[in-house]
Amino acid sequence: MCLALVCSTLHYWGVKSRGLATVYVMGYFAPDTEITYATEIGYPGTPEYAAYEGKSLLGQLPCLQHGDRKIGQSGAIVR
Repeated sequence: MCLALVCSTLHYWGVKSRGLATVYVMGYFAPDTEITYATEIGYPGTPEYAAYEGKSLLGQLPCLQHGDRKIGQSGAIVR
């Protein structure tokens, strides 16, 4: 449950990898932002991954969704 005005959702598998830099940067610069992790994603090449709607517009992960905006790729999210 998100109590903030706009919640952020990080769409990535539940591993500490490319999505972790986003968590560190948001924790430092926006410590009051609540991050929800969406980890119920199939792996690439599976029908679950193809049907998953949390990917970026180019079909990439990690993807940060903030309100109705989506930003894909960890480098772009951090910048």
